[in-house]
Amino acid sequence: MKYFEKQADFSEWWNNRKEDWQQAKYLAKHKYYVYKGGRELGADPITLLKHDWSKLKPSIWVPYREFFYGGHGKDPIVFHEFRRAVGKHVASETHHDYKYKNTGKPTAENIADWWSIQKIHHPETPDIKTWIRKGVK
Repeated sequence: MKYFEKQADFSEWWNNRKEDWQQAKYLAKHKYYVYKGGRELGADPITLLKHDWSKLKPSIWVPYREFFYGGHGKDPIVFHEFRRAVGKHVASETHHDYKYKNTGKPTAENIADWWSIQKIHHPETPDIKTWIRKGVK
């Protein structure tokens, strides 16, 4: 499919601006809440700033964009490329489950990541400490 080729022509690049903007807004909001929640839990600010940095790589950005915002989410090729991008993201980011399974304890960044997703999809979600006290859902 055209959107996974290494070199796209200018018209295709231009046509993806709306989807890129939607994805950028979501990622910026997610990073904001991860930073905010993570700092409230005492996480290192540099770690929080680097959170999900890999999602800016074209090999991850494009499949995520096409899956979530490109209207191609049900296409099996798009789904396959998305799953491959998720694998790359998980393998390159320290905040994913498999990195802390030996300790059995999530980090402040892990918790802030989960809270951020909850907060974006459910804006009524309380501050992170209240959310934790009420039981992470």
